[in-house]
Amino acid sequence: MQRNFLFIILGISLVILSGCGASSKDSAKKVVESIEEKDYFTAKKIYEDATNDSSKEKKDELNKTISKVLLEYIQKDYQEMKADSDKEASFYNSLGKIEEIGISDKALTNKIKSYKQELEALIEKEDGINEEEVVAQEESTENTYENTIFNMDWKTFSNYWNESVDDYDNSYFMIKNERESQIPFGIRYDGQVNNSLYVSASTEKDTGKVSYAVVIGNVTDNKSGYIDVYQAGANLILIADPKGENKEQIAINYLGLSNGKIVEEKTLSYTQNGIIYKAEYEDNVGSLPTLTVSVEKEKPFGH
Repeated sequence: MQRNFLFIILGISLVILSGCGASSKDSAKKVVESIEEKDYFTAKKIYEDATNDSSKEKKDELNKTISKVLLEYIQKDYQEMKADSDKEASFYNSLGKIEEIGISDKALTNKIKSYKQELEALIEKEDGINEEEVVAQEESTENTYENTIFNMDWKTFSNYWNESVDDYDNSYFMIKNERESQIPFGIRYDGQVNNSLYVSASTEKDTGKVSYAVVIGNVTDNKSGYIDVYQAGANLILIADPKGENKEQIAINYLGLSNGKIVEEKTLSYTQNGIIYKAEYEDNVGSLPTLTVSVEKEKPFGH
């Protein structure tokens, strides 16, 4: 339909500007056809071939003929762009490509300049709004984790862990030895509770704050070994987010830490307040099974 529209406009323009020679009419038609097909390279080549070694009068006639049709064409594209903001970038780029052809007509040049300025102002305004939205989202995300372990560095977290288990007279679960290692997005800290139980955390490179914390332990043949891992995992769930609800339900029902469900399912998870709680049970050939309980930001660092 757009092609037919262009041909009608072009035909009217050529009749009105009857003083234009036959070769100029053909050249104008070919230039517009190429622009309609988004083949700006060919349009530029046709225009340059038509104007090379032409008199000033013929150049002016050709410029007026092409310009009149293109003004109608651009106006139609402009209206479509106003109705669909997704076409803003495409319309802006097409204006630049038409400019590069070098059609010498003041009315066309001024109209293209006017449209480009309007779009640039609009894009600048949208960028400002988007930047405000990003800042708001970042602030909202930070507020989500404000009173959680994800707002702590390793030292604060490890002290918080030790205080939490001491409150329950479980000094047995205190972190006794620590080591650190570099990881792609920060530092990983490993805290040893005993020979078969560890509390670890990964921290963000930029902030030094915890982004992931985990309890890892072997499930021994006797019941007490399993309870060690369960109690430590439950404690991590408890302290990860003080404002979280139904911590026992998360540990028992959703992660299956005390009813044997995790042994059957192998992996279970639950998300609350932007925190992913996860349990994993792994059978190890030739050694004791491993139980892992972790907490992680729903949108982890590096993403």
